[in-house]
Amino acid sequence: MNNDGVDVTRPENRRTDLNEATRVLPAFSSSRLRLARSSRGMSQTELANRMTERGVTTRGPSVSQIEAGRTRPSAGALAAMSNILEHPVSFFAGPTDELPHEADQLVHWRRLTTTPARERGRAGAFARYIQLFLAGTANYNVDLPALNLPSVPLGENDDVSIAVQAASKTRGHLGLGDGPMSTVVGAAEKAGVVAVRAPQGEFDRRIDAFAITDCNPPIMILGIEKDDWDRSRFDAAHELGHVVMHRHLVNSTNGQRWQEAQAHAFAAEFLMPAERIVAELPSQFDVGQFLALKQKWGVSIQALVRRSRDLEQLSHSRYVSAAKRMSSWGWRTANGEPGVRRPLEEPTVLKAIVKELDAARNLHPLLEDLGLPQGFLAQISAHSDER
Repeated sequence: MNNDGVDVTRPENRRTDLNEATRVLPAFSSSRLRLARSSRGMSQTELANRMTERGVTTRGPSVSQIEAGRTRPSAGALAAMSNILEHPVSFFAGPTDELPHEADQLVHWRRLTTTPARERGRAGAFARYIQLFLAGTANYNVDLPALNLPSVPLGENDDVSIAVQAASKTRGHLGLGDGPMSTVVGAAEKAGVVAVRAPQGEFDRRIDAFAITDCNPPIMILGIEKDDWDRSRFDAAHELGHVVMHRHLVNSTNGQRWQEAQAHAFAAEFLMPAERIVAELPSQFDVGQFLALKQKWGVSIQALVRRSRDLEQLSHSRYVSAAKRMSSWGWRTANGEPGVRRPLEEPTVLKAIVKELDAARNLHPLLEDLGLPQGFLAQISAHSDER
């Protein structure tokens, strides 16, 4: 037991050099401690209890006081935090002004009210680490994609019809025409958005996709657990809508219903332009016709049926009847619909950046400079053929 109350003979405490902790202590960042704790899904109390289990005395400042920036941890406490959270001590010495918000703030959440805060924190921290990684590449001569998207700022009182116009404007800006899209993720990446597939089994299944738009380049995280090609394409278009319409909302709470309604309207028009698809939509619930449209347009039958109703090709009563039948058939579950299953669209930009850094022998120096947590490289380097 040392003077800070840490049993340095225990293996978990030997992993972090207390001299290193002492050396970086003057530059300690409380915001980075909050981020690291969020990434592990721990509460302040849980972290404090884990520190006590490792022999760190409970005397002195609490975790809440440290995270509030009112005081700094002792070298022993910092070493214990590093071990428990599996982050190098150097991570906590990063700049304090680069992460001005909590891990799950400024994130556009599809299910804000039903996704636990702990899970939002873990997923939001993952996105923030990608943000840090991309920002760090500037010191290694890596050219990040330039954002090439129109900006159509929408607020709470704006009608969803403006979101439809924004989708049409985005299609025109990117030269996508008005027909079916071969790859939605590819279009987003070509426009300067960095897309990433969430690591297998890492996040709550309720997190289909989310985006952070307060950084350049914007980042969208796409789910993998449900493994549904049609739905994932709609998710990507939905998040792209947030980038186009909501990246100006730097001081508001995201995940509000009006934001999600606008992003949903954007995605529907982006994937199924009204002027082109309206003539193809049937006026009755014909499964064969909708299945053919699903294969052509790359969207789910449910999305097509909803589009038929919104464009007044399908009456309200027929829509309600169709929705009930699809539900009874189990079509609302992932891959529950009929049709050919296709592999998820895979992002390529971030993996190409990792490959470029690795080839130049700069990847591990960059990770060391940033002090990113254990396992981060494996998370962002996963390939679809490994699933």
